[in-house]
Amino acid sequence: MSPAPDEPTTPAEFRAELIRWAARDQGTDTRDELLRLRDLVDQARRAGVDLTPILAEVAELSSTEDRYGMGSTRDILRRHI
Repeated sequence: MSPAPDEPTTPAEFRAELIRWAARDQGTDTRDELLRLRDLVDQARRAGVDLTPILAEVAELSSTEDRYGMGSTRDILRRHI
């Protein structure tokens, strides 16, 4: 089965999607954003992308504000490392 058109299959695609995810800074519902992040990570992992350096890089660029009591965007990304 081939990946969906928006599924990250390269490190560059994963990084770009992760930056877009982080820029939303948890949107209006952290739970929805956590599900999206889980999907992104799973898709990239299936494609063989080395996740750790990309997650660490984008975490350093991300907000440290805990907007909804579930951790900051930076903390959420670091938990996936």
